[in-house]
Amino acid sequence: MVERTKQEIYETLQAKSFKVGTKIGQGKIINVRDVKTKTYGTKTVATISLKDKKVNIFLNMISLNNLIDCWGQEDTVWIDKLVNLNVEKDVIYNSPMIVVLPVA
Repeated sequence: MVERTKQEIYETLQAKSFKVGTKIGQGKIINVRDVKTKTYGTKTVATISLKDKKVNIFLNMISLNNLIDCWGQEDTVWIDKLVNLNVEKDVIYNSPMIVVLPVA
């Protein structure tokens, strides 16, 4: 039998809710995990504690590369690290995207 732990449910931030150039805020990574989605396959999700709430965010390739460049490939090292959440323009899809930037 596989042991399961109860997961808390947090709001998932959607880039389309923000304008390009928005600085969502600074927070601390409290959890990183892979989830399976019906549409996009397996995606990496981070739970981030912002000043007033905890949120989930799907980590896009830019965000993953930013975190790996700063702290390495082992995502357990990212826990308790400070990050900035900014909304930038996705030049491929011409839409807003949330980018996670490490605070080194």
